[in-house]
Amino acid sequence: MDDLSLKSTPSWPEDAVSATPTDSEDGIPNGKTEKTNEVLSLLPKGKKTMQVGRLADKRCCRFPASIPFIIGNEFCERFNYYGIRAIMVLYLTRHLGYSDDTGTALYHVFTMLAYFTPLIGAIIADSWWGKFRTILYLSIVYAIGGIFISLTALPIDEPANRYVPFIGFLLVAFGTGGIKPCVAAFGGDQFDMTDPDEALLRQKFFSFFYFSINAGSVISIFLTPILRGDVQCYDDDCYPLAFGVPAALMVIAIVIFVLGSPMYKRQNPEGNVVVSVIKCIWAAARSKGKDERFLDRAQSRGFSPDFISDVRKALKVLIIFLPLPVFWALFDQQGSRWTLQAAQMNGYIGFATLKPDQMSAINPVFILLFIPIFETVIYPCLRRCKIPMRPLQRMGIGMIFAGAAFVVAGFVQISIDNAAYKGPPSSASSVRFINAYPNNVTVQMGNPSDPPILSSNLSLAEASDKVEIPSGLFYAFVSTSDEQQRNVSLNLTGGYDYTTLIAGNGSAILVEQLVNNITLPSKDSGGVAIINAAPDRLPLLAVNLTHGDSNYSLSTHNRSNPLLPYTLSASEEIPPEDYLVQIYNLSNCVFGNCSEPIANLTVEVENGAKYILVVALGSTSDEITLRIYEDVPPASVSILWQIPQYVVITAGEVMFSITGLEFAYSQAPESMKSLMQAAWLLTVAFGNLIDVIVAESALFEQYIEFFFFAGLTGVTVIIFIILAIRYKYVDEDEKEGPKDFGSKDSKTPDDDDNAKNHVASQKTDQASDSQHLLSSDSLDQVTTAF
Repeated sequence: MDDLSLKSTPSWPEDAVSATPTDSEDGIPNGKTEKTNEVLSLLPKGKKTMQVGRLADKRCCRFPASIPFIIGNEFCERFNYYGIRAIMVLYLTRHLGYSDDTGTALYHVFTMLAYFTPLIGAIIADSWWGKFRTILYLSIVYAIGGIFISLTALPIDEPANRYVPFIGFLLVAFGTGGIKPCVAAFGGDQFDMTDPDEALLRQKFFSFFYFSINAGSVISIFLTPILRGDVQCYDDDCYPLAFGVPAALMVIAIVIFVLGSPMYKRQNPEGNVVVSVIKCIWAAARSKGKDERFLDRAQSRGFSPDFISDVRKALKVLIIFLPLPVFWALFDQQGSRWTLQAAQMNGYIGFATLKPDQMSAINPVFILLFIPIFETVIYPCLRRCKIPMRPLQRMGIGMIFAGAAFVVAGFVQISIDNAAYKGPPSSASSVRFINAYPNNVTVQMGNPSDPPILSSNLSLAEASDKVEIPSGLFYAFVSTSDEQQRNVSLNLTGGYDYTTLIAGNGSAILVEQLVNNITLPSKDSGGVAIINAAPDRLPLLAVNLTHGDSNYSLSTHNRSNPLLPYTLSASEEIPPEDYLVQIYNLSNCVFGNCSEPIANLTVEVENGAKYILVVALGSTSDEITLRIYEDVPPASVSILWQIPQYVVITAGEVMFSITGLEFAYSQAPESMKSLMQAAWLLTVAFGNLIDVIVAESALFEQYIEFFFFAGLTGVTVIIFIILAIRYKYVDEDEKEGPKDFGSKDSKTPDDDDNAKNHVASQKTDQASDSQHLLSSDSLDQVTTAF
């Protein structure tokens, strides 16, 4: 999210860059009949100090020539940031080995820092460096962090490598946060407000700017998981490439930004209102006075009564902000808990397989669809029905929607947990037989004095169903169609999963009891193990699984560490895809070169499933067969069941985020606009802090945690309603008008919505982070938090 600016002086009219509402039939805003008068009325009364690049007067497609460089820079930067966020939680949990709870906490620490640091970036830009140098210097820090993450993702077998990547994440968080308050505002600075055409053209700039943000984020969220999962390097998911491509885009962003430097208009630093407010409160705290109101004491330290009055009014708005972090605590879990939930689901959708870290791309797509729907259909219908829908009411409903989304997520998690394979209970064992003998076999299992508890006729390469029976000592009688027989005892321990292999070479029969590892595969993976049931023909073998350019070798099958006969290998975890399985006889290879496989098989590996590959003799002594058996069933809950929770939380975002920032801007005193934007960003940061605390406490099962957040939202909404009822809008302070949330004098504020220029009425002119914020209406006062 990128701030336009967090400074407040010189002050601009509230509607300086918004799409001006039209009240008359001919579309002339506010009764003005001349476009020149309209634009000149928006000009600031003060005069800004401006440094103009030597090519700043050139135009590109009517825009200032510097604008394409700023938009291109923003596209690349957003690609980098959302690419990192998309795969971060899986990188922490699957590559670095952190638990789901710790990985979630670390993800939200990163996001929290990204929303604390804009305040620092704004102070640096407004007090010392100016926007241009702040963007340039912190972008370099940003790029170094991205490159560092990519390099530390290389497979270096060092214990410290679990911690070193966080240096890179810290640099990225500081870099992206530091430039947030600068980029969009710097773009707006390029327009000449004394030129009526440019003043109106600046509105279109924010539409292009918003498009570049959403394009960068959506493309990155879809592409980066593909680079991670579909490209293999070092026999694993290719995290170095997945982080490296966004880092390269950040380097390109810097190059693009620097290339435009001769064309930029630059403002000198003029001081930051956030710093002034802090100094005012500190001065009041240090001053002594019995009869004065607290803030009035700051007058003795040189602060004007008007400024102190503005600070007091701003603090009233900040009180409304107190419950808001809870919304962001829910909203930002799309990239953590919801991604981990998607990793437990079946991503196959009929024509493709969705990766869990691609699901968060649904939100920016839906936000672009929902904004015009809400603004052109839903809100007008509510007005026609005379249903009050003032800003705080919309925000409260948005919070309710967020809580409802987590109720949906909780029920989805219950379905996932119920469908997951858990293995037998501690008092029982599961058993099945696999026929790797080159003829048909009959199996009976039980105690000699009792009827058999399992009886199966198995043809060549057939497996019996998995049966759960009480633990204990049992006997199995195996007979073959070529009159071979074998009695074996099977000692079954409670809680274990057994595969009994029937093998041989046609002249002797072998029955081996194998203990399965019932540990489920990692999220978003399938597991494959192998049994060599033909050791006489294949004393040394290799098994390769290939999908496109991805190739996996079961690592235990090599000359230095061959697989023991009739044993179950360790399970190799691979992404869910269709694979060509090929086996090679290493005994016949020349210098390790095995050009032709001796058997192959196509298999579909599904998410959450585990498979056993059995290499055995065929019906003739020269034939080798390769068979695959499902040991653990795949995830059965479709990933598409996450769509409802995304729909609900996106609807909540439209009502909460868009309305909330407009409310904060319109209700703040003119000199305090930027303070409101800074405070809004801090609510996002504190929301992520809540996530860190809950994740690290690890108090709940996952579905209970979802319901906990829904319940926390319900309590927060009650508090918010109480604060909203007590709040008086700025326009009510003088006329004692209606209060919010169902006051009996409440009315529908059509003219209020127009006058405040609601974000969706100007669609994307007031740029919004596809994940968090929309910009407010004034260039120098507003934050476009992307």
